[in-house]
Amino acid sequence: MRLYVDIRDDALDLSDAERQSFQKALETALAREGVDRDVEISVSFVGPEEIQQLNRTYRGIDRETDVLSFPVYDAEEVQQRRAAGSLDILGDIVINMARVRTQAVEYGHSERREMLYLAVHSLLHLLGYDHETPAEKEEMRRHEEAIMAAIGETREEAPEQKAADSAFHSGYVAVIGRPNVGKSTLINALLGEKLSIISNKPQTTRHKLQLIYTDERMQAIFLDTPGVQIPKNELGEAMLRISRDALDGVDLCLFLSDISSRIGPLDRRIIEKLSTLHDVPILMLLNKADKAAFDVIEAEKRRYEELGIFQEVVALSAKRGENLDVILDLIYRYLPSGPQYFPEEMVTDRSERFLITEIIREKCLQFMQDEIPHGIHVAIDAMTLRPDGKLYDIYATIYCEKPSHKGMLIGKGGVKLRRIGQEARADIETFLDKHVNLKLWVKVDQNWRRSKAKVKRLGFE
Repeated sequence: MRLYVDIRDDALDLSDAERQSFQKALETALAREGVDRDVEISVSFVGPEEIQQLNRTYRGIDRETDVLSFPVYDAEEVQQRRAAGSLDILGDIVINMARVRTQAVEYGHSERREMLYLAVHSLLHLLGYDHETPAEKEEMRRHEEAIMAAIGETREEAPEQKAADSAFHSGYVAVIGRPNVGKSTLINALLGEKLSIISNKPQTTRHKLQLIYTDERMQAIFLDTPGVQIPKNELGEAMLRISRDALDGVDLCLFLSDISSRIGPLDRRIIEKLSTLHDVPILMLLNKADKAAFDVIEAEKRRYEELGIFQEVVALSAKRGENLDVILDLIYRYLPSGPQYFPEEMVTDRSERFLITEIIREKCLQFMQDEIPHGIHVAIDAMTLRPDGKLYDIYATIYCEKPSHKGMLIGKGGVKLRRIGQEARADIETFLDKHVNLKLWVKVDQNWRRSKAKVKRLGFE
């Protein structure tokens, strides 16, 4: 291997022995990857300002990173040249020594190990490996670990770092975004249960719901908030307050956006608020990535990275379950060490009655059109379990704002109300794990959304 070293960090002075050790490590990595030709690699050691300038010039992002890779060939050509025996040059590696020093302290190991890890990581990029998808990330991680073991650099953490890595993490996670970007879909997918109602109509979520995810390493209490919108009535004002107030006292914020749409006024309003949260880590999640091309995803990721307020920018598809494991890993990483606040089997702080009203309202959203669904609220009049413990009798009223809406909810011959009831009953039975006898009525509660007293009485505070 022909190694060219360029030191442009005044704080670094590699001895001949250290250079030889560095070269030997890269040669071992190449041999482990089956590359045995006399390939050429350039490694530059720079400071934070220079690597930020390189990011700005070549990647279009104005921020400092720990390392950069500049491959000469793309992944496909690397494989072709390896097969043909014509792989003569790999490319350039740029290592930010300031980050090497800080990350070595953060991870509890030596600067040597951190420097070699970044070199190995970049070398794999030069050979065509990437970590855009969970599968790619896992494959690259396996190769990194195998190479580090081969060069004798197993991870030896300080005792306090080992304790931190194995500690139980917990905290409150606010999920923020404008209407209909998939906040409830994401939380339901992470929990593996349907607890927050979902609809293709905006403003499905009205209340702040606490939904609890627990596994062996953490407990994350998600706050599913109403979508941020321009309020049109007292209900809208209350929902906006709920979304805004959800940011108070949280340990982590997830800002969810639809990758298929541009940054609009509501996104800018949210970003402006998030930029004031200096003590709260913020993850930018670009949802519905399954509907976007790779170049679009990369452009959107750069757009948000350039804002400089997000710790991570990740593309995902909540509906398809893509990258959810990456999201959970990041949540664990950014939540502080803490106790388990709720019992393991508890998944929400809301009552059964509340969740049943939400199920019924969801079915109204599905079967009705336009503005009418947002002019309804649902109340449980009675809910009793029969003596044999096998069946619930549930009596509920759907309130709408206008007499004309009542007829539309009931439908000709009661067909619409029956469909709403049938669909709701099926979901309620799944939720309660009991048979359900569900009876629905429709009543008029005129202009309730414009009444501050009624909005408050219904719990929107």
